[in-house]
Amino acid sequence: MKLIITERAANFYKKEMDLNSGDILRLYVRVGGIGSGGFSIGIMHEQEWQALFLWNKAASYLL
Repeated sequence: MKLIITERAANFYKKEMDLNSGDILRLYVRVGGIGSGGFSIGIMHEQEWQALFLWNKAASYLL
């Protein structure tokens, strides 16, 4: 999976969530409420960073 966040999108979240350079956002899958049966992306401001994925620079993908 390749996730690309454009500069325009990044600026939108910086403004809407009052973020500063270097702040951390967690992206995760959310399941809708009862009867919705859908999924959406959740976005949350994090205080600490924990490596869940590793960037393989030579191959340009996440492990």
